[in-house]
Amino acid sequence: MSATATMSSNTAWPIDNVPLASLGPDGTVVQASAAWRASVGAGADWREIFDDAQIRGFTALREGGECVVALRSNAGVKLLVKAISSSDSVVVATGTDVSGIVAERDSLRENLEFMSFQATTSSMFSNVLEAAPVILWSADTAGVITMIDGAGLERVQQVPKLGENMFERPTSEGQKEAIRRACAGDRCVSTDELAPDVYFETWHLPLRDDSGAPSGVIGLSIDVSERVRKERENARQLEQIATQRDLIRSLGCPVLQVDDDILCVPLIGEITEKRGVEIADSLLAGIGRFNARFAILDITGVDAMDGPAADGLLRIVWAARLLGVETVLSGVSPAIAQMLVSVGANLGNLYSTRSIRDAMLRCRSVR
Repeated sequence: MSATATMSSNTAWPIDNVPLASLGPDGTVVQASAAWRASVGAGADWREIFDDAQIRGFTALREGGECVVALRSNAGVKLLVKAISSSDSVVVATGTDVSGIVAERDSLRENLEFMSFQATTSSMFSNVLEAAPVILWSADTAGVITMIDGAGLERVQQVPKLGENMFERPTSEGQKEAIRRACAGDRCVSTDELAPDVYFETWHLPLRDDSGAPSGVIGLSIDVSERVRKERENARQLEQIATQRDLIRSLGCPVLQVDDDILCVPLIGEITEKRGVEIADSLLAGIGRFNARFAILDITGVDAMDGPAADGLLRIVWAARLLGVETVLSGVSPAIAQMLVSVGANLGNLYSTRSIRDAMLRCRSVR
């Protein structure tokens, strides 16, 4: 057995200010210098000194190698342990505090990973700017363009240039106001026609200096021409539908001037409560337009009429009478007459005839 292996725990090391220790086959600290005890601790066993995950390092030491371990007594310290001599029964090792080096290495690794992430992100962003119909730009508080890029510039009629003032360009007042608001610290969106039938929606975001004060604006403009075209087409279709609906309504209850002061409303099909309201609106509007004194409601072509519709028809008569217009009901079928009686309709002074001709004669006779 070597001299090192027979040293007892009380044996003084020749150089006590060097962190040296002798370790037995099972990891027991046979002897340690004062410098070792100050750096590592006074534990008597490897497992009491080092991290569990680093115990395997003892095998490396027995083979004359080295390992970096974290001290159990101080998690912030990393120790480089290196075997300086070894035998089957003992390992003589020295330890050096490498916490600063390890921290610097870890920091460098994190920085490299972050730089790699930035490079990947920058590459992806560049690909987007080169391919997507977008424009990324920035300007200072005076409106001077400080950066501009993006494939969307190919669709702009008058391409903005570095150093150009956004407030002096032929842009809409809406975008200029959005830039002013962003320079004041607000976020806002505007949509502008940058070429014939080419529309860009721009998100205006404030730029800030180190103190947090607004220092300019960054804008992201996205080509929304297709969306604007669809919105306009939808609006046109809705307007067309409204026009057609008005036409259908007018055809469903046409108001005809059959004499200087006589109107006729020929009704066909089923009269519902909703249709009764439409008839009333058309008739009252016609009375005002033609300055009529008589109105003929011809229901010869009416197939059916329920109770609420009958009440609505009578309300039309009373509304016309309030305007000084006498209303004559023509073409009442037996079924409609029976229904009016069965619902107890108050016909009052309503005059009824069998045909439009008879209704015309009635109106002319009472002029």
